[in-house]
Amino acid sequence: MHYKEFLKGDVCMELNVKKELLHISELMFENTSEQSVDGDITLPDYCPDIKRILKCMVSPCLASEQCTGDRVTIDANALVQVIYVDENNEIFCYEKTFPFSKIVEFGKQIDNSSAEIKMKTAYANTRAVSQRRIDIHASIAICVSILGKKDVQFVSDASECGIQLLKNFKDASDFIGQTVKTFTLNEVMEIGKSKPPIRQIIRQKVTPNLSEIKVITNKLLVKGEVNICILYCADTSDGGYEIFENTMPVNQIIDLEGIDDKSKHMSKLSLSSFNIVTKANSSGEKKLLDVSVNLTAIIKAQKEVENSFPSDCYSTLCNLKSDRKLVSFEKIIDSFEEMIMIKKGEEFTNTTIGKIINVWCDDVVTTYVCTGDELKILGSTVVSILGKDDAGQPFYAERTVTFEKIKNIKNGCKDLICNSDANVSAVGFVVTDDNKIDLRVEICLRVSLIRRNTTELLTDIVCDESKPKTKKYSALTIYFCDDGELVWNIARKYNTTVEAIKLENELNENMIKEKMMLLIPGA
Repeated sequence: MHYKEFLKGDVCMELNVKKELLHISELMFENTSEQSVDGDITLPDYCPDIKRILKCMVSPCLASEQCTGDRVTIDANALVQVIYVDENNEIFCYEKTFPFSKIVEFGKQIDNSSAEIKMKTAYANTRAVSQRRIDIHASIAICVSILGKKDVQFVSDASECGIQLLKNFKDASDFIGQTVKTFTLNEVMEIGKSKPPIRQIIRQKVTPNLSEIKVITNKLLVKGEVNICILYCADTSDGGYEIFENTMPVNQIIDLEGIDDKSKHMSKLSLSSFNIVTKANSSGEKKLLDVSVNLTAIIKAQKEVENSFPSDCYSTLCNLKSDRKLVSFEKIIDSFEEMIMIKKGEEFTNTTIGKIINVWCDDVVTTYVCTGDELKILGSTVVSILGKDDAGQPFYAERTVTFEKIKNIKNGCKDLICNSDANVSAVGFVVTDDNKIDLRVEICLRVSLIRRNTTELLTDIVCDESKPKTKKYSALTIYFCDDGELVWNIARKYNTTVEAIKLENELNENMIKEKMMLLIPGA
């Protein structure tokens, strides 16, 4: 880009300005709202009467989402599962789906966007109105966020017209983009000959695990697996409870324009919805599970950029007009994965343990705290314990287990963002006494550390022909400076160059280390 400016004395000078383009990520919209789920459940004839409710679980399942202009329309289901005890002290479960729709308005037009939607049950209350009817009251928190790509044009260099630039070396990043892809896995599983047929499913848990991502030009190969775990009541003469576990492989190719093997990325695989239906095999026994799982892969990618960004300017020949802009770069500085084992002993004060039927965990909740050079990641999950006491009475209990991970951060925690994702990979127990149990929970913690660097960029420079420099400067000036002064500020004050001052005074640094006398030559 060329600007021709005429200085006093009819001397024509040409200012050459070079500009470059970077892309940054911009959070264009973020909102959390609540969706109430209120209704009632009437048990069908094939279900026994309710004696006592043990646990009510409400799981939000995303069916579809559509972004159109200034809003996103969300269609979802709330899967309500009620675990209860009948008159014979046997454990049963009944589930019902409550569909709902939610429209979230952005307040502005956002084109070509894909929304990241997170749903979580805020609370769930249930009450048995009668032996056949249950009232349900729940609330689901829905978080919608849209990450956009913004172009930033900045001055990378300038020459002629006595231009001087203060360049600061910055580790920046060029945002490639974000992609959100939902896909479906289907499989019919056989529980095996050693397992009795299924009478009724009591509890089901679906957990996706991301194991590997391979990057090729403009594409990512996502690999992982989905863990399926069900607790069911056996269809035998003596009843009993069985646990079936299996996995489904994940192999998906995801398009992301601009990514290559030199890019850095943050990746997450989350569960959107699932459906597990029992089916009879060729012998008429319910030993088949028709499993359908909807997963969402979220990929954010960036390229590292090493650049010297001009942050200040002046001219020794003319006054300048400059435009500036504060820009925040987010750079991925580290990523790691760690398995964490939690061991905790629990005591039941009013229960003598006869049998533990099943132990499982809720989703893991994580937060982080930064202090100096130390990053502390805190996590917790609720362990659910289903069993029977020594008299054969079913019981249900919950215990919270916690963990912390401490990591020292090079260059400190200033402007650090910690993105963590954790899920339970295994849970076990050992009954150590009549009323004591040792819990063991294995958690897979995945962390991406991001440094946010905010800097002021020059976006434009022009000579101000209405204000030519008329002040006369000496050919040589003696200046007594203090320690800590920047050579740049001195050069600008006396309308000369940093290089001239450093050369005249044999300086190697850009900052004065001690009080001294400087000889300042004219430009």
